[in-house]
Amino acid sequence: MIVAFTAANLVPRARAHHLWYRRTLAGYPPERRAVIPYLL
Repeated sequence: MIVAFTAANLVPRARAHHLWYRRTLAGYPPERRAVIPYLL
């Protein structure tokens, strides 16, 4: 239960930060993923 609650809070935040990095930083690697390598 605590794992699901934590993931529900952290995954969207990681995704939002990842998108911000891609928009803001010119040298941010395009192949980098937000949460799970090669998937998300």
